[in-house]
Amino acid sequence: MSGIDDAFSRILYTETGLNLQRSSARFLGVYEHLYSVNRFCEPGYGTHYVVLGYDVTLQNRPDIQLDDQHSAIKWLPIPDLLAAPDVHENTKAYFR
Repeated sequence: MSGIDDAFSRILYTETGLNLQRSSARFLGVYEHLYSVNRFCEPGYGTHYVVLGYDVTLQNRPDIQLDDQHSAIKWLPIPDLLAAPDVHENTKAYFR
């Protein structure tokens, strides 16, 4: 496995509990996430993520356990997700 394959499997498992290989996913593209703040709450710099987006087809919705990065989760049809004021623009970008 490559580093990207390992990262895909590790992050997917950590965030959803699913065990899937990157070869089973459809590549969506490269996304940039820019934030004015950082995880250390230190002034003067923000955070820049470069994200490789993938689409996976699921037979069932996984029982996702929230972590310290997320306060809520809900499943939405794509039109509802894009119209929702409480869904972050970085999340919406994957569905446009």
